[in-house]
Amino acid sequence: VDNIRDIIENAKFKSIDTKYKIYIIDEVHMLSTGAFNALLKILEEPPTHVVFIACTTDPQKIPATIMSRLQRFNFNRVSKESLCDRLNYIADREGLTVEPKAVEYIVQISNGGVRDAISTLDLCSSIGNEITLENVLNILGKIGSDVYMEFIDGVINDKQKALNLLNTMWGEGVNVKQFIHELLEYLIDLQVYGITKDKSRLPVGASEGGAENLIGSNLTAVIKSLLDLNYVIKYDNNPKYIVEGWVLTNDWAK
Repeated sequence: VDNIRDIIENAKFKSIDTKYKIYIIDEVHMLSTGAFNALLKILEEPPTHVVFIACTTDPQKIPATIMSRLQRFNFNRVSKESLCDRLNYIADREGLTVEPKAVEYIVQISNGGVRDAISTLDLCSSIGNEITLENVLNILGKIGSDVYMEFIDGVINDKQKALNLLNTMWGEGVNVKQFIHELLEYLIDLQVYGITKDKSRLPVGASEGGAENLIGSNLTAVIKSLLDLNYVIKYDNNPKYIVEGWVLTNDWAK
């Protein structure tokens, strides 16, 4: 509240160097009720020399009294192709050699966000000028497509293989909750690809042939069960045992 009041007080005075004073309030939805009430006062009768830019990722959390006094501009997610082109352009300008699959993976996990994609590329460049998919996975602590394919194949056809793989990952410090969540995303992408044939939904590193072998009624059943499992382990202190029980008590064998 005090910060908003300071802004209101300073906004009364014109800028010496520029025509307008511009205030950018990032993540404006995080303001308290008192802060919103204070901001509303100046938004109702704003000085002609002041421009407020309110940025948010959750516009639904902004009070209607504030929203009604703002012009709204929606920023859409950048397409996969455009973002890949941008990262390749940056890599070229910075003298980086980036494996195409590494670029695709960075774009995939960025969910259309340019800032996140560039930040991830910058982070990966810290290891050197040559960036591979394996480098990206190691730096971000992510798991490769081949591990997801091997695990889900084990879940469906060979429980011992699935349990051994789970135990190995747990021993290597993999967060089991995060693994299940990302596995769920991976399988949903596979199933969507199987229905739509939209190659942008084919997970990076997954071959079309390998995906086709898993897509079908069994995969649909696994996804339904994983949705429940993902919820169950969310607050559990021993998720590994819950996942092992899930593998043992479900039968999707063809």
